Amino acid sequence: MILAAAHPFGLATVTAYGSPSFTALILDDEAAVALTALTGLAARMGLAVPPGLSEALTVWDNALPALTALVSALAGDDIAIGHRGDIVPTALLTPALLLPGTRQILRLREQRTECLPVTVQAAAGGIVRLVPQMRAARASLCLAAVLGRALYRAEPDAAQAAIAGWALALELVMPQGNVSHAPGTLALGPYLVPASCADLGVEAVLGLMGRRVLAAPLSHFAQGAAASLATLSQGMLLTPGDVILMGPDAAQDWPTIGELDVIEAVAPGFGRLRLSLQ
Repeated sequence: MILAAAHPFGLATVTAYGSPSFTALILDDEAAVALTALTGLAARMGLAVPPGLSEALTVWDNALPALTALVSALAGDDIAIGHRGDIVPTALLTPALLLPGTRQILRLREQRTECLPVTVQAAAGGIVRLVPQMRAARASLCLAAVLGRALYRAEPDAAQAAIAGWALALELVMPQGNVSHAPGTLALGPYLVPASCADLGVEAVLGLMGRRVLAAPLSHFAQGAAASLATLSQGMLLTPGDVILMGPDAAQDWPTIGELDVIEAVAPGFGRLRLSLQ
């Protein structure tokens, strides 16, 4: 296993061969290790590491340094030699709901902000069974900011510092004037990449049935994020684990999802979203 000097990493909620879901550390060579498998290593290093992603977000200021130290140890420290056998390829894991305990999902649009029901969240891969009214929906690619601090009446600098990490998202949205989302129509993940090591200069690509319809750097999606979060916090309390989606709406000349079988989105370091539609 070879990690870059900065030891970038991600976090994912996954299953393996039908197991209950668990949090995995995702290393930058597409290798993964269950966070619970590192409990002994963390103890020997004097680190307090939460057992899962949702718990980590509630104490992110303490969890991030501990997770960073674990990743650095796995990269080559002798103290971690006994744990390298726990590392597996990410291809052996199946994405589950990235943030099953999230309290709020907010979608920033050009003229308004929507508060989505948390039931819209879906895993980053798998089958979406469409109800008939959803066949007129279109897919759009978003960037999700996930909070690691509470925000209320915050300034932009504080709002920026509250972002624990970033993730890709695919939303299936009905035309204007209809109910916008049905349960299971917002795929999130597969990785949460800590803001401290996220490269928002990489290009994100959205493909519909293999046709590339959108390609843009993630920084384009994140423009104005701090100011938008600060504005939101003037009228509501934002809490750790909240998800804020940003990015352009689907173009009207894109196919509706009733015409599609597969939707994919990918960005280097952030993983791949792939939805099969039925």
